[in-house]
Amino acid sequence: MPFDDFNKYYTSNDLLEPFVKDFGGIIGASDSNTAKKLSVFGLDLGFDLAVQNRPSSDNKILINSDVDGFGVPRVHMDFGLPVANLDVSVRGFSYSNLKVIGGGLKYSLFKTTTHVNLMPDISPMAYYDIISYDYFTGYHISVDVVASWNLPNIKPYISFGYDNTSLKVRNIGYGFDGNKASSSGLRGAAGIRFSPVPLVYIYGGYNIINGEGGYNFGFGMEI
Repeated sequence: MPFDDFNKYYTSNDLLEPFVKDFGGIIGASDSNTAKKLSVFGLDLGFDLAVQNRPSSDNKILINSDVDGFGVPRVHMDFGLPVANLDVSVRGFSYSNLKVIGGGLKYSLFKTTTHVNLMPDISPMAYYDIISYDYFTGYHISVDVVASWNLPNIKPYISFGYDNTSLKVRNIGYGFDGNKASSSGLRGAAGIRFSPVPLVYIYGGYNIINGEGGYNFGFGMEI
């Protein structure tokens, strides 16, 4: 776990905000890989992993912990609603005492009506996540716009996102517990999704998270 040494290298509240910014960016980096709306009562069940290649240069907590690339996995379940062009999503993971649980909504702003179309589907979306770990608690909010193309064999996508994250320190010691920091940042991503067999999809892409490179990939089943 890349955050195991947080209590060792968190020695000043000035160090918290850069950590928060990186942490929130990696949570939001797997928000979506398609703008396509699910069918009414349709289900998308999948696994996602986002990785940032290195901490930002001012994230001394992870740098001093000798962390290079770091990432966050999660599972998601998306459901197609019968009203207002909406899909609802629940998502989260629990690993080594780190828990991130949340959900959100995706609105189909523009959707194509043919099987193959050079025009993209376009969807804005918003998510809220609750964060709990041995040494901090907090929340993450993200807002994204994703566009994807329904081309033969492959489904390219691009997305742009904004993250706002807040963490509160605990279980470190007197003078540190209760300290808070919030940070915001921007993301961009581009990738490809394809279906090797019916109902199953795989995707992969490249991310820019607050100016740092990274990537994400995942797989799932859509019915």
